[in-house]
Amino acid sequence: MYNIIPVHALNDNYIWIIKAHNGSDCICIDPGEADPVKKFLDENNLTLSSILITHHHFDHTAGINDLYKQYSPKIFVPNKSIHAKAYLVSDNDKVTIDKPSLSFQVLSIPGHTLDHVAYVIDKNIFTGDTLFSAGCGKIFEGTYEMMYNSLKIITSFPDEYKIFCGHEYTKNNLEFASKIDVNNSMITSKLKEICAIGENLVTLPSTIGIEKQINPFLRCNNSDIIQNVQNFCHNTLQDPVEVFKNIRKLKDKF
Repeated sequence: MYNIIPVHALNDNYIWIIKAHNGSDCICIDPGEADPVKKFLDENNLTLSSILITHHHFDHTAGINDLYKQYSPKIFVPNKSIHAKAYLVSDNDKVTIDKPSLSFQVLSIPGHTLDHVAYVIDKNIFTGDTLFSAGCGKIFEGTYEMMYNSLKIITSFPDEYKIFCGHEYTKNNLEFASKIDVNNSMITSKLKEICAIGENLVTLPSTIGIEKQINPFLRCNNSDIIQNVQNFCHNTLQDPVEVFKNIRKLKDKF
């Protein structure tokens, strides 16, 4: 068995540490900074055995070199340009870690970037910057259709699967969602719950079941959302991808 522990980095990034209940080896996912990881490892007498990377953006990779120099971990990346010593992963690959003994399924989920992947272990999905709680990532390299389809891949897993994403954006995402999905009482309730947490909040993990209820990017077939988005964009939208595209454009300006 293992624990999944959030380490805060940069302004609002999460670095995820996966640590076995017994043993001193651990894995980190998307180290945007090295120092917070080193501090966590030192405080808990741990050694870094492996690094998993979801995509090439600097705020998810900048800590790799320093961590590699100190711990020589195995590095798994979806894009070989990220690190010369890394192992390349792609869709449906299986990543097997020796210490701790864990195995991950790799999912290709392009949209935010073309190389973006998710890592699945047991009922946990590390979604990077593709799916956030109550939101999704910006479209930097892919297309809106790519991102829409990538979200469908993630949400094809059972509702109890947990979502571990790359940023703490939940409050802002819910505030936006409340403008798009105005009659959704669960969004209102979730926003009140998060506002009550206060500073240094950790709103994750979420679950696929919760996201299906509060995330407007996963609710593009909802009639209320469609009508609201049409009112915002002053246009008739013909299919869910068009609804998704316009929600994303509205969020970009929020």
